[in-house]
Amino acid sequence: MRRAFLFVLFVSALVLLWNTTAAIAATARAERPTYVLGEKWIRSDGAYELVRFEEDRYVFAARPGQEIVLTKDLAIARVVQAHQVVEFDPPIRLGWPLEVGKWGTSLGFWRTPDFTSGVSARLDWSVDAYEDVRTPAGTFKAFRISFSATPTQTHVQQRWPGYTGKVWYAPDARQFVKAEGRAEIGLSDYQVIALDRPVPAPPPVAAPAPEGRAPPSIAVRFPEDGARLDSPSTVVAAVITSPRGIAQVAVRLNEAVVHQQREQPPRASVLLTVPVALQEGVNTIEVSASDAEGVSQRFVRKVTYGPPAAATGTVKAPPPSRERWAVVIGIGKYDRPEIPPLRYSATDAEKFYELLTTQAGFKKDRVLLLTDKTERRPTLRNMKWALGTFLARSAGKDDLVIIFYAGHGAPEIDPRGIESDGLAKYLVPIDADSDDLYATGFPMDELQTIFARIEAEQVVVFLDACYSGAAGGRTFASKRTRASRVDDLFLERLTRSKGRVVVTASRASEVSLELPELGHGIFTHYLIQGFRGTADLDRDGIVSLQELYQYVEQQVIRKSRAVGGNQHPVMKGEVEGILPLVKVGSR
Repeated sequence: MRRAFLFVLFVSALVLLWNTTAAIAATARAERPTYVLGEKWIRSDGAYELVRFEEDRYVFAARPGQEIVLTKDLAIARVVQAHQVVEFDPPIRLGWPLEVGKWGTSLGFWRTPDFTSGVSARLDWSVDAYEDVRTPAGTFKAFRISFSATPTQTHVQQRWPGYTGKVWYAPDARQFVKAEGRAEIGLSDYQVIALDRPVPAPPPVAAPAPEGRAPPSIAVRFPEDGARLDSPSTVVAAVITSPRGIAQVAVRLNEAVVHQQREQPPRASVLLTVPVALQEGVNTIEVSASDAEGVSQRFVRKVTYGPPAAATGTVKAPPPSRERWAVVIGIGKYDRPEIPPLRYSATDAEKFYELLTTQAGFKKDRVLLLTDKTERRPTLRNMKWALGTFLARSAGKDDLVIIFYAGHGAPEIDPRGIESDGLAKYLVPIDADSDDLYATGFPMDELQTIFARIEAEQVVVFLDACYSGAAGGRTFASKRTRASRVDDLFLERLTRSKGRVVVTASRASEVSLELPELGHGIFTHYLIQGFRGTADLDRDGIVSLQELYQYVEQQVIRKSRAVGGNQHPVMKGEVEGILPLVKVGSR
């Protein structure tokens, strides 16, 4: 009898607890937040800062090529990661204030890296629960919101059935603190790892004896030791404190310094958030700090990056049975002594040619190599023949064409007034005259003519050159041109036609570096590694253009910073869907 009574009491307590919890959830409300410039969201996929407003939208940026654009209702309008775009047009309209049970539906277009031209879809959302969510930044009360996108076109549904995901909005944090399901469409799932709030100072302590001074305290909040991450882009978040004040902080990734900061004057506490790009496999992260008296401390953590398996329902087309053509150009020693020689550009071209004709499976009679060591030298005439005649007469409509150039780029005064920066840009043939690039250089605008002459619908150009005219690297200024601020708007003009993509080793105002330790230009080194299979991020045996660029961009930025440089690859142009370049291990 007593047991029956206790059981009834226990069940009654559970029912009461359930009803109380349900009542709290039913009455919970969240008003729509507003943000001001400079606010930060520190998440596992990046430290985002509100950098500008676009009409009625917020633009949060973590680094170049990584943005989130939200409506005032906090609905996603556009997400850019590694220059791959996911876009909702028009975005859904979340119903504020948030309450459990609210829902909505709308029709619109959904653009992803797989469907760049857009998919007509029904977009649904619902507020399903108000619950506790545990994150590295703490536990929050949050609204769980489910999203789904369902294609309305039957032929699209056969390739891809749709997308579902969840996000959690925490009123106390005034932001989404967690997201799941985004990896299905090529975006990172995330959790908030810290809040952009003042870090409480450590409690005062009695000054220790000089020989027993306590070192700074380092608490790494993210990532966890031994964690396995499925995205190479992440954030190191730590709180560093000392009663004597923190004077200097550094972060190393695999022994390379990726961040340093000095605090003047020293601060009692520092909230550190540093974006990093992981290498595949085990990565060592070290956070070190010194206090105002020079006492130091370091904290080491190991994490593993392993690319996620291919998403269910997302089908990447295998390389079609088509012909593939290439022209590979590398110039190390120029005919005129006033043009500085380059140590590795000819080697870059030779190794890229070898890669294409062996591991990548290109037929040798369809790949043309021009270097200062080959019988057919890369003169202006030969470069125009190779690109505008050989490729135009050879490549068919369904074929793939790859163009590779390693050598000098140079700017010269543009008397036409077409360029916004006032400078025409040139690739520099081996027989160029630095005092007259107009007559002897290969103008970048010539690529437009070549693109029009080539019948193939997919043409990809890799340029390991730069145009800043600065000292060092793969660039120089003609005798009549002083180095100045160079922009890359000319690349937009060159790639207006669909199916034409140009990937450059650096931004127009930067220098493309060569490194003796690599025996290559940084860009070409990682380009070759990516073609060999390192860029096969989803491990499906195919390296796509999108994967290749994402890999090369991350590695070049990381390596250039490690050697004191500042190099950011750029990709301009548009292709329809995923463009497979090479099957890993093909012959």
